[in-house]
Amino acid sequence: MIGASKAGTTSLAAYLAAHPQIFMARRKEVRYFDTDGVWEQGEYGLAWYRTHFEGSEGYLRVGEATPTYLSTREGAARIKATLPDAKLIVMLREPGARAYSHWCHAVAWKGDDRTFDEIVALPEPARDDEIYLWQSHYVPQLKSFFAEFPREQVHVLLIDDMKADLTGSFADVCRFLGVGTDLPVKGLGDVHNALHALRWVNLRWWMDKHARRMPRWLSYSLHRLNSKPISFPPMSAESRERLTAMFADEVAELETLIGRDLSAWKAPQTAQRSG
Repeated sequence: MIGASKAGTTSLAAYLAAHPQIFMARRKEVRYFDTDGVWEQGEYGLAWYRTHFEGSEGYLRVGEATPTYLSTREGAARIKATLPDAKLIVMLREPGARAYSHWCHAVAWKGDDRTFDEIVALPEPARDDEIYLWQSHYVPQLKSFFAEFPREQVHVLLIDDMKADLTGSFADVCRFLGVGTDLPVKGLGDVHNALHALRWVNLRWWMDKHARRMPRWLSYSLHRLNSKPISFPPMSAESRERLTAMFADEVAELETLIGRDLSAWKAPQTAQRSG
């Protein structure tokens, strides 16, 4: 699963991991293909990447979920060079809502002290350099993968699909992967990666520094210990209108690119919340 960030990938990865015919890397966001110096050589490299799939013998499908692969400039070519027959799953979310959720996440983790309205109101090109906004530009990201992989190897779904019909959407993913659609999947429908704040920022920095060597059970335990609930108000009407206008042409192009009706993304929705 290659993206997009803040579009429901954590939940879908958990559902796939619970499928009896699928082995998912025990660490979400392995980040092998989007980190310079990791995928090519050094102490990590391909041998290190393969360690994430130890114990996968006997499973019909083996995979991992790193949602930043989609927005990484070199991601498509790197994956193609290493795994040319890979099946890729892309989850998309209305661009403005995804950007706002991304910003909420950064603020909750003490990564940005600017308001979202300030960021959206920035003039070009400064605005386009903001990670919250450029990661919502799906068309160039998808085109880079479509240039490397046949369309039949890429399955695009919307977070809207999962919300409207989780069972049917998950069955479509299973058919794409070639695994059973009628097998029991524990926890299907559970929400994962709900927005939370950090109790201790320094602990998070330490975890990130040692993430590649940390056992999954320890990472999970420290993550829970270091998390506390937080909530944000809905996005302002002004930012919502700006974002709808900002992404209008690209949403229209995206409709053609993936063959989906995205009418629901074209009208300002002031009730967009974080998450």
